[in-house]
Amino acid sequence: MMNSFIALITVIVLGILLLFKIWWDGIGTSWRFLKWYGIIILVAALIAAVVTLYMS
Repeated sequence: MMNSFIALITVIVLGILLLFKIWWDGIGTSWRFLKWYGIIILVAALIAAVVTLYMS
């Protein structure tokens, strides 16, 4: 259970760091991009947590 929580937090933190880098480079982040990016990162984090939960 703890490993799946760590996987969830790790994917979310990596997603936030990648978003910060995209923002810092000045590519431009619209609200539409942020919405889809957030949804994709949340889904990826949940998949990582579920897979880790069932694998351990």
